[in-house]
Amino acid sequence: ARIPRAVDLPDPPQEGEGCTENMSKLEKLMYGQRTDWKRARNAAQRIRDPEYSCQDFHADIVAAFPELRLYLVQDPLVEETSTASGNTPAEEYQRTIGAMFAVYWLMRLHLDGQESFCMGLDQSWRPNTAEYFKAWPEELAKRQTFKTKIDWSKMEDLFIGAGILDRGGPEGKHDVERTLAMLVLTAFHDIMKLTLLLPVCSKQHAPFNGHEAGESITDHDAALSYVLQFHPSWLPSFDGLEKKLQEPIIFSQGVMDYNMGWLVQAEAPPGALLRKLRQCVVEGKASSQDLSFYFVHWLTDLAGAVPFPLDGCEKLVLKFPQQVLARFLESFGTVQMLATKTETEVFEDYLAWRWDNHEPSLGPAPTNVASIAKMRLIVMAQGDSLGVLEAFRMLPSSHQNVLAQEMARSAIYGQSYEREKEESLNAGPAILVYYAPAVLQNLCRTDPSGALAVLSTVLSQARELWPAIPEAMDSHVTVRIDLLKDLRLQAMCRPQGGHLFVLTRMGTSDAQVIKCDSGDVSKIDFRKSRILNFKNALEELGRDGSLFA
Repeated sequence: ARIPRAVDLPDPPQEGEGCTENMSKLEKLMYGQRTDWKRARNAAQRIRDPEYSCQDFHADIVAAFPELRLYLVQDPLVEETSTASGNTPAEEYQRTIGAMFAVYWLMRLHLDGQESFCMGLDQSWRPNTAEYFKAWPEELAKRQTFKTKIDWSKMEDLFIGAGILDRGGPEGKHDVERTLAMLVLTAFHDIMKLTLLLPVCSKQHAPFNGHEAGESITDHDAALSYVLQFHPSWLPSFDGLEKKLQEPIIFSQGVMDYNMGWLVQAEAPPGALLRKLRQCVVEGKASSQDLSFYFVHWLTDLAGAVPFPLDGCEKLVLKFPQQVLARFLESFGTVQMLATKTETEVFEDYLAWRWDNHEPSLGPAPTNVASIAKMRLIVMAQGDSLGVLEAFRMLPSSHQNVLAQEMARSAIYGQSYEREKEESLNAGPAILVYYAPAVLQNLCRTDPSGALAVLSTVLSQARELWPAIPEAMDSHVTVRIDLLKDLRLQAMCRPQGGHLFVLTRMGTSDAQVIKCDSGDVSKIDFRKSRILNFKNALEELGRDGSLFA
């Protein structure tokens, strides 16, 4: 097997001298740190220079941005620092470097960008050739097919729309300042996946995004937004930018409160996904350029998701269906409709568009009960859609009803889907199951009915923690299932070490799946926790429970 290649890791950060006990962990680690603006501006200035190599770029960004070392922070109380994503800190660092390389390569499509994006780099930091992959012909074919089939102009158009690139082909100029802002954002965009760095909501700023004073802000996007808005000095590279360059970063990570992945994977209800963005659009706060700036960040973040940046952008080149990527690139215009349509109308139109453009054809989009659940599930699963739909049809009615009800709540008072107007849906809070697409994509390849039963179980137990009431229709709760995303069904039904999976409320509007020793069941606070019994769920499908004993 080919050995994947990563970049060297820097030393982990240390707390600065002169820190006080009342400082947050992030503040302590960045105390006294300085951004090397000469190196940062050199990277932004020369990024399209034919003589400026990826090795030069890498050396500049590592020297420039102190925030990059935050991904390697060590918790002295545990053997390995935990992350919300389930990746190791080292993997999160490599993924961030991969996102940086994606920015570099996509801004050099007229030079070596396409080749490096698809083929990765050799030992001299030049694009790999086909000769390097001759021992792995199937992988080589995938890389070459991506290079020839993908519409590179659509990716470049995002950079142009973001004000980073000018039109003009190879001779086109780029905006150094907006390029610098993109590099700064990329440097720290995922640091809050390191749970050690999560901020606590202060009394002064409570409530914030559903968090009360004294609560840890567990959603990594919301946590970063909190720091950008209220504690910018904790991130020296952000704090040192001119206000005009801070604005698109704050907009994309805070004011807009928009997660592109939630749209393209149908992960969130309309209220959680589009409410603040529509407010920005309607009030004129969201410029087309700032929206495109966010889309560039989302695309490059996804491109670098495999933690081996020297091997190219493998997430898109090797692991992502090209037809799905093409649909994603086309979907960036969806949010433009918010000026004239409600959040729920825009989301329903998007789901119908994905269904109608599905290959192979799925026939007419559904219009009956459970139609929203069916449309969301095929987008989430990104695999054998016909198999997913058949699995849904064969589910016991109890599981069908849970999925149909919970996936059709809008999280916006007075809004309902045109296809689903049942009175029972006019209640909340809606439930956003964070990482549900990852779980479905992992399980649906081999057992779609089991995957749907897992999701139904999580939703039903979350509903017990937050009973549906009309007064809460305008809200949503976030349920994180990161712990489950890479597990097979047997591991969910029979966790190693005699553990149980427990869904526990972490605050007023969020919950998380955690592991609990089976001997500690008596210690579980069932006022805010529920045991996830996936074995029982599979038995309800007619499975032999002894297989999971």
